[in-house]
Amino acid sequence: MEDNKKLNIVMFPWLAFGHIIPFLDLSKHLATKGHHIFFVSTPRNLERLPKIPERLSPLITLVPLPLPRVENLPPGAEATSDVGFEIGTDLLKTAFDGLQQPMTEFLQSLYSLDWIIYDFCCYWIPPIADKLGICKVYFNITSARTLSAFPTKLMEAGSGTWTDPCRPPPWIPFPNSSVYFLPHESRNIIHTARNITSSGVSDGFRVKCCVDGCDLIVIRSCREPGG
Repeated sequence: MEDNKKLNIVMFPWLAFGHIIPFLDLSKHLATKGHHIFFVSTPRNLERLPKIPERLSPLITLVPLPLPRVENLPPGAEATSDVGFEIGTDLLKTAFDGLQQPMTEFLQSLYSLDWIIYDFCCYWIPPIADKLGICKVYFNITSARTLSAFPTKLMEAGSGTWTDPCRPPPWIPFPNSSVYFLPHESRNIIHTARNITSSGVSDGFRVKCCVDGCDLIVIRSCREPGG
């Protein structure tokens, strides 16, 4: 790819503002380089975004996709901040998966598209992007420290135990490394990752598909160990 080529990029975050805002920040950074961004989310989430700077607004197109109705999901609930943590988030994931067809149709409607940058919930994006010849970028907002000590294979049932991340991993060669999890942290993460939600799949399955299916992984992190 030529260094000066301007890209058409779709951004597709999970329905949580802790994810949406980092995706928007990345969108603005890419727009400053002259790339055109199609920022996809639900109508109400787009309405709640911070104002995009006027100098960047011509390069950031907001694309609303109505969230499918799901039984027991409160009307107007389109983000994790609108629902309870466990049951509500599970229902949001079910509704989010209902965006697969409209998202496919939107991607097909674009005359020229270079990249799609997607979140951990979008396990069905890589096969769609493959068919359309789009470069797939998985954007993980979790710190590099967390990811380095917690390989995705542990998120699958039958792959190791919760005690594995409670000691420095062998692939980190630093002596006396403190990059590991406390027991309660590891148990909670593995339980959440392996739990099959009302959507029919686990978060671990989602993440594994996103990682295995991407061409590039982008990590939001910083130099400090805590990220």
